[in-house]
Amino acid sequence: MGRWFAVWQGGLASFGGIAVAIPVGLYLKHRYWKTTSLASFADALVPALIAGWALGRVLGPQFMVDGGGHLTNQWFGIHYAGQVGKRVPVPLIQGAEDALLWLSLLAGSKFIKQPGVIAGAAMFIWGIVRALDEKLLLGQQSHTGSIGVQIAGLVLSLAGLLILVKAQRSTSAD
Repeated sequence: MGRWFAVWQGGLASFGGIAVAIPVGLYLKHRYWKTTSLASFADALVPALIAGWALGRVLGPQFMVDGGGHLTNQWFGIHYAGQVGKRVPVPLIQGAEDALLWLSLLAGSKFIKQPGVIAGAAMFIWGIVRALDEKLLLGQQSHTGSIGVQIAGLVLSLAGLLILVKAQRSTSAD
């Protein structure tokens, strides 16, 4: 469990970023966007965070030790420092997933006007995908606090689902 917090070894880096982004975002919203609803603010903030994760997943692990997933003999395998053999390029896969989610959120934001739906959908989808990636592509042997990442992903998905339910209820009440 102590490895969950060892961000210098991968730890809960993505979820640690969320843990910092939330209070900073709330402070900035309170300071500069007082009249904007929290749901509308989240709808603007979350796609930006997803874009940041996409870029971070593509670049970050390519330069660190133990960046890859399971061993593979496939053509798409990549050699990572500190790991023997070619590895499934999990960070590149996750970067592509995050970029696709970001593009989907941007497209959806043109049609979905109910506050909170973009943020809730992003949290729900990203949390599930991240938990599944951790379980299926990295597994319990990884240096990223695998169980912690899976739990955090499911908690994030649950929070996103609750936001979506709340947004649906407020639409029904109108």
